[in-house]
Amino acid sequence: MMSLDQLIINNKKWALNQSSKFFERLVDGQNPSVLWIGCSDSRVPPDTITQMEPGNIFVHRNIANLINENDLNLISVLEYAINVLKIKHIIVCGHYGCGGIQAAFENTSLGKIDKWIEPIKKLIGLNKKEIDSYKDQNSKLKRIVEINILDQVKKLKDLDLVKNGKKENINFLIHPVVFDFQNGRLNLL
Repeated sequence: MMSLDQLIINNKKWALNQSSKFFERLVDGQNPSVLWIGCSDSRVPPDTITQMEPGNIFVHRNIANLINENDLNLISVLEYAINVLKIKHIIVCGHYGCGGIQAAFENTSLGKIDKWIEPIKKLIGLNKKEIDSYKDQNSKLKRIVEINILDQVKKLKDLDLVKNGKKENINFLIHPVVFDFQNGRLNLL
C-alpha cells in the first residue's frame, strides 16, 4: 500500500519532469471535447488508457458507470459538459471484471453499495434468459457489463438535459465503450 508521503514524493518527481509549457497550458484552462462517464475502478484511468494530456477529457466516475437521474453529481457534470464546455462526445465506459457488476450478479451484500447497484440487479433480471444462455460465469459477467453499458446509454439519452441539448442543436455524440483488461483495448459496442 502506498503512503501519502510516497504520493507527494511521486508528485514532486512528476512535476519536475514536466515542461513549463505544460503547466502554462493547464493554467490557461480546459477545453475538452469528451465527457467520460466511467467506472470508479482505479485500473481504468481515462487519461492514461487514451494517452490524452490533462485538459482533454472531462470525467465523471462512479461504481459500475451508472446513469441515475437523481444523481446530482452526474447531472451537474453533464450540464457543465454540455452547456459550458460544449463537448462533442460523451463516452459511457464500463469494463470487464467490474466488481459492481459481479456483486449485483452474485447478490453480494456490500452495505450502502447495495442500493447503488440495485438497477444492475433489475437489469440482470430483465435479461435473465440471454444471460443464462452463456455457459460459464465469466462469459455471463462480460455480457452483463455490455448490457449495463448499453442500458446506461439509453438512460443518458432519456435525460431531459440531453434531450434539451439536442433540441437546442448542441451537437454531441454518445458512445458505448467497454475496456478489456486482457488486451488494454477500448471497444465500441
